[in-house]
Amino acid sequence: MVSQHANSPCCGARIRRYGGKRRQCLNCKKTWSIRPLRRGRRRKRLPNETLLKVIKQGYPLKHFARRRPHLKHITFRHHFRNLLRSFVARPRKIVLPPGPLVILLDGLWFQFGGSPWVLYQMALKPCAGATAIFLDPALLPGRETRVNWETAVATIPEDLQQRVVGIAVDNLHGMRLLARCHH
Repeated sequence: MVSQHANSPCCGARIRRYGGKRRQCLNCKKTWSIRPLRRGRRRKRLPNETLLKVIKQGYPLKHFARRRPHLKHITFRHHFRNLLRSFVARPRKIVLPPGPLVILLDGLWFQFGGSPWVLYQMALKPCAGATAIFLDPALLPGRETRVNWETAVATIPEDLQQRVVGIAVDNLHGMRLLARCHH
């Protein structure tokens, strides 16, 4: 049976209202807030339009920093970096129209610490559409090989992999075998 009246978290005794948001344990007289606020001052956040204007329209950060003379340019960059981190941390939902898809694959080579790394980029495009949606890239050490491409393609959700009917790649030897393996 579910109890209708809550008991105190400290000793399990009955509680009473102690103002609007506070409660008190009748046994040990300890009080607490039912919806505690974060301590400290509130965080100053930049509006999301700032991120869109910098990335899509190419506005420099100095342009926005000049509009806030009370902030130094370094402080504004710090706020922008936090805004970018929160944007990247959000889960991304991929919305594609129904129907068959074409996958576009390409790898970008980099050198880190004297060893080669490849950024595997993948995009999905509807057969009837003209725009592609980029998926999350995969960064793997070593050269661009079919085995690494299989690892990168495995990150694509299974329901989207089954809808792929075509592949567009540059002239890499293992890509025909990769396409045959995935039908």
